Amino acid sequence: MNSMHIKVKRVSVGAFTLVELLVVIAIIGILIALLLPAVQAAREAARRMQCTNNLKQMMLGWHNYADNYKGNFLGTTHANAPWANGMTGHTWVPRLWSYTEQQALAADYAFGTEWYLNAAGVLYMAPLQARVDWYYCPSDRRGAMFTHDANHRARGNYLINYGNDWLWAGPNAEPTYKREQFRGAPFIMNKIQNLSAITDGLSNTLFMSEGLIVNNDSSPGAWGSFMDPRDTTNMFMTMQTPNSSQPDSIYDSGCCAGTPCDGTTPGLCIRAPGYDQYRAARSRHTGGVNAGLGDGSVHFFSNTTGEATWVALGSSQGGESVSIP
Repeated sequence: MNSMHIKVKRVSVGAFTLVELLVVIAIIGILIALLLPAVQAAREAARRMQCTNNLKQMMLGWHNYADNYKGNFLGTTHANAPWANGMTGHTWVPRLWSYTEQQALAADYAFGTEWYLNAAGVLYMAPLQARVDWYYCPSDRRGAMFTHDANHRARGNYLINYGNDWLWAGPNAEPTYKREQFRGAPFIMNKIQNLSAITDGLSNTLFMSEGLIVNNDSSPGAWGSFMDPRDTTNMFMTMQTPNSSQPDSIYDSGCCAGTPCDGTTPGLCIRAPGYDQYRAARSRHTGGVNAGLGDGSVHFFSNTTGEATWVALGSSQGGESVSIP
């Protein structure tokens, strides 16, 4: 019996040529290039939403604070001057602790003495070193600290509104507003305010917005040093529109943006000439800043927001007609 032999013809499959491989790599690169901006935009949208939620939490805190004191509220106080009226120096941040689920920090903090001391008058920075989530916009540098001097403390991104004008504070002189067109502000240094005094309406008055943090903890730069009540590190004014190209003017800041010790955007900060101080709302979001209004709502304001609109939103008693852009 003859055995049957079946011949199988082998067909060889050639490998990718170099040209084909380069084409595939190029296509993958194009797809990644197309997708990357969308991924980055989605991440920034999520960061901006978290920043919005931080401001909403703080605005709710301000209302709970005012409710507890019959509509009264107090921002930053400065102690080292004759006009302090017996007040000790603190920024607005510790005042919100009890109303933003940070009661333990508030209990560990001595409001009856200076911001860097405990009740016994001894240097004690532990409460100010806590890095609370709502201090930081996630588009900036989370967990940032001020470590340039012995009083290490948390930095933060949020500022309170000091109105539509700049501050002038000469030696031992009470801070006053520089120009005649000052139209009131929800926060004024060492002044107890009441919600009823905001005659422009809470929905037409800015309470809070954002500020930038310097790029390294050891910098003496003032940006983000919002625990220090001694200058404009914890406030903004609306004489400059959001993310203005005009520099901030900060008294005795040590150094400003654009100098080697900061590493932030060049030209956006100068050391205050004389005692003139002002600071714009700024953020690392694309195209604008988040800001909280007195009614508790939070809005995104474009860099193209008109000066007249921004000035009107910054005042509390100007009587302007304004619509939220």
